[in-house]
Amino acid sequence: MINRIKVKLYIILLATSLLSLQHANAQDYRLLDPNRKLTFARVDESLYELDSIYYFMEIDSVATIGLDSIFYFNQQLKASDPPTCDFLNTDTILLGTKVLVLPDTDRTYVFFNSNNDSIFIKSKIVLGDTWKVYKWPDGSYVKATVVSNLLRTILPGIEDSLYRIQLNVFSAAGIMQLETFPNATKLDITKDHGISEVYNFNIFPLPGDSAVRKLRGLDNPDEAIVDIDAQNAFNFELGYEFHYREEVAPDPTTSSDKRISAWKYFVLSKSSTSNDVTYDFERIKFDTLISGITTTTAITWDTVSVTYNYADYAFLDTIEFNVFQAERFGYSDWNRNDTIYNGVPYKTVYDWYEYDEETKCLSNPVTTKQPEQVFGDGIGILHYLDSTDIDDYYLLEMIYFQKGFITWGTPYDFSAFDNPVQDIFSSAVNLFPNPAVDFIWVQNFTPGAQVTIFDVNGKLALMSNQSENKIDISSLNPGCYFIVITSSGGIHYSKFIKTNF
Repeated sequence: MINRIKVKLYIILLATSLLSLQHANAQDYRLLDPNRKLTFARVDESLYELDSIYYFMEIDSVATIGLDSIFYFNQQLKASDPPTCDFLNTDTILLGTKVLVLPDTDRTYVFFNSNNDSIFIKSKIVLGDTWKVYKWPDGSYVKATVVSNLLRTILPGIEDSLYRIQLNVFSAAGIMQLETFPNATKLDITKDHGISEVYNFNIFPLPGDSAVRKLRGLDNPDEAIVDIDAQNAFNFELGYEFHYREEVAPDPTTSSDKRISAWKYFVLSKSSTSNDVTYDFERIKFDTLISGITTTTAITWDTVSVTYNYADYAFLDTIEFNVFQAERFGYSDWNRNDTIYNGVPYKTVYDWYEYDEETKCLSNPVTTKQPEQVFGDGIGILHYLDSTDIDDYYLLEMIYFQKGFITWGTPYDFSAFDNPVQDIFSSAVNLFPNPAVDFIWVQNFTPGAQVTIFDVNGKLALMSNQSENKIDISSLNPGCYFIVITSSGGIHYSKFIKTNF
């Protein structure tokens, strides 16, 4: 009997030693980085394709209570009908509003859903580890099992080692609930990039939104799925062109009852710092001034320098659906639609609300003006309306842009004005051959003109002063290019394709 007890004790000690050794070798796959923005997209499981709903996650602040760390995400806006909340909730919060990181041996992250229920995800794990992720009031629970360790491509061009965690639902008696979400689903946690596939923890484990979310970007991903902040909203490149319609009633600068303007900006140069960016624009402006029944016109052609201070547009830096505060509270909403702005992402800003911290509600008193603002990724202000008062308002609307080879809208034909500016921007110059291999020739070329060539993304590819109309493009990679020719006769432009054959 004594020997049997010794054998049993030895087995228990051996198992305990192996378990301790196993967890000593466990790898810490940190789930979140406080200094990194994450972008997720919802996945259609039947097709395994991403849809157009994106989730931008950023840790607003970090707090320490004892040995615990707390990460706070963007605030959630409450969904309810007026008059309690004047906000229809299409919220894209994904991981809840805060995460508690415990100092235990498993480095457990505790996420909190919209009901303030706890969701437990361990980050220091090995194959075979199991734990309870979530527990219902009736005692049933969601169990996690670490089932595999893989090397996967988690983003275009980015591979990472990941642990795959399988989720299963059990009753309080330990019987698997096959038809209950999230049974037989999975989570992926990567070594260097944190969570790469996850469900909507904000409503977890409700089955109403059971599509998995897949990591689509870190900060500024290659596929350009990025939230629009002040820096990338005003990140223009040489050769970009913008046309605006501006309307002011009344116009204090001219003392007229109304001014309606057509603007054209062409980017000539760029200089940036960490706080601002300055552009030199070739500008054409055509004003129609209305005073009573009298209408006059004013035409301007000049070069202007414009500085955009990022601090003036700090409200763009908040993650979408985050409550921000300027003079009043508001929120912003990221969008991308292939039929609007030719697929360029844009951000709509809703300002001049009142915010109730206790209820998490926004309201807009009927006496408060509500500016409409839209900002595009790399194209700046698309729309701004400060008031719906027909006698006192300011409206700015972009009607056309050319961003590299991306164009949208209908451009103004400034050459139609019978005035000295009609030849400043002529129609596109003729190039031949097109496509071309090593050289292109320009018709009606002015010797000594500056030739600037940009790639399809608006990046400078070549710049030179030409004494003849033969331009060497042999150093360029195959692809589409935009050429700008600046001379005493004006600024001319065209497009061409470089090939190797």
